[in-house]
Amino acid sequence: MLFKVKRGMTERQVKEILGSPDFRRFHGDMEQWEYQKIPWIGYGKIILVDFEDGRVVNFDSFPEPHIDKPTVNVKVDNN
Repeated sequence: MLFKVKRGMTERQVKEILGSPDFRRFHGDMEQWEYQKIPWIGYGKIILVDFEDGRVVNFDSFPEPHIDKPTVNVKVDNN
């Protein structure tokens, strides 16, 4: 499904494929949509779609950065 997104597609066409974005950003005339929770691709992947004048100009996907959980040490005092 991800590979169905093509340069020149409209925002409506992208929504039909990926649904509504989780986040939207604006940079001058460019709008960027970010997806993080697409059930059919699983979690842990970030997808960015850039639009100019309402059309796709760039598409990128990459793994979400892995953040290790901190180690917690518990000391029990028996006194």
